Amino acid sequence: MKVKQYIYHWLFFPLLVLLLAGGATSCSNDSSMEEEDNNTSHTYLTITTRGINVTDDSDFENYVGKLRVMAFDSQGKVVSGVNFTIDDLRGYMSGEGDDTYITVKQEILGGIMTSGTYSFYFVANETGYNTTNESKVLSEVLKTVKTEDELKNIKVKTEFTNSKPDATNMLMSVGPLKVLIREGENNEIGNVNNRIELIRAFAKAQLLLKVKSGVTEPASTKVSLSVPAPNSFYLLPGNEEKITSTTNLPPYIVAESGDNSLMDTELTASDYFFISEVVYLPERYLSANTEENAIKYQITLDKAYEVPIADNTTDNLDYSIKRNYAYTTIGTYAPETTVTLNWQVKPYDNVKVDVPTFE
Repeated sequence: MKVKQYIYHWLFFPLLVLLLAGGATSCSNDSSMEEEDNNTSHTYLTITTRGINVTDDSDFENYVGKLRVMAFDSQGKVVSGVNFTIDDLRGYMSGEGDDTYITVKQEILGGIMTSGTYSFYFVANETGYNTTNESKVLSEVLKTVKTEDELKNIKVKTEFTNSKPDATNMLMSVGPLKVLIREGENNEIGNVNNRIELIRAFAKAQLLLKVKSGVTEPASTKVSLSVPAPNSFYLLPGNEEKITSTTNLPPYIVAESGDNSLMDTELTASDYFFISEVVYLPERYLSANTEENAIKYQITLDKAYEVPIADNTTDNLDYSIKRNYAYTTIGTYAPETTVTLNWQVKPYDNVKVDVPTFE
């Protein structure tokens, strides 16, 4: 059985943010507010997003319901008034179709009133996730964060049922974004050349099987996925610390189903006699980056096959599982043929975002 694996970068939509910092007089563009409060200092944080799904909460991967905004000063202390959530983005929508955008204006009472460099972080869909901090829910922990180091050290518990996180929607996060704020001026965070992109906390994987030309399909197919998963992962991307404590996720027994759709929409479903369900995987960096430690598909056709998930975009095969990646493995069945592996990488095709293509 010849096996080919595709790994898709699964980057999300651009998130554009505009910060309006008030000086000695009101910085609001609302003339009536200026007349009423022209001697009062105000600071506003205006968040503008495009290409974001805030209407279909059944869309696990793409829907964004709650969005948390946090900022820290140059000493790593949380900025007063800039640790808040927008609990339902639907009420801030304007436009239609591809031109839909969301604008939220939040007054900051205290906090960013002086010039300086600040670090911004964003967390989406925090509801439904727990942490390793005495099993407190993530929302509770985030509310009480005092320093940037505290935020960076938050670990989220891995809770799975039926190959999917227990929460209703995908946890996402991004940061830090370093921003120079000039007091009394409009300060833009993010633009068309410097996009802020929310990053999904989980990877996903799918197995496809087809037959070599002239070969009859096997009489039966059994597939499972062995997952020695970490029992937690860092809330924020970028931390590659090896978490050694693991948990056995529920068995991923993958049954063939005509209802399963392809992650890679450039492929044709009729080419495959087996299309697995999509399974979600927690981030997993390996202390020993070897095939022995890889997550593997256990495939039984005429005999048993074992196929690891890997990435070969660098000089060495990488058996780690990275958040926001979509791994598609394609096996071609031909009895008594040596198993060979090939990996290709390109952006996940259903996301409209400018990222480089690797081929």
